[in-house]
Amino acid sequence: MPLTDNLRNIRTQGVVGVNADPNNAPPNTLLHCAQAQVFAIQMGDERGKLVQTVIYKIGDSFWADPNGEAWTKSLRPISETTWLAKQLRESIAAQDKTVALPKDDKVDLFDGAGE
Repeated sequence: MPLTDNLRNIRTQGVVGVNADPNNAPPNTLLHCAQAQVFAIQMGDERGKLVQTVIYKIGDSFWADPNGEAWTKSLRPISETTWLAKQLRESIAAQDKTVALPKDDKVDLFDGAGE
């Protein structure tokens, strides 16, 4: 049997993996939420035209849509009854939680050595 026949017999057939597309995600699931600062700006562009747009600071980087002026005009609020609004509020609330420290320390670090 020629070598090419052997290679044809071992070639993978059908679906290779369940999540072959790396862009897949569970439906209606928030995967990551990072805080961003939003700046509503008014500026003169490279031609001196007055522009109003929104700039985002995420981490140490600034982000802007190249069509930001038109994009800013198209913004609409998210309905409070959607799954996304609910999960966003939960994620933000979890990030905002701080651990309360006890007012009185009950541990004697010196185990009575100073007495």
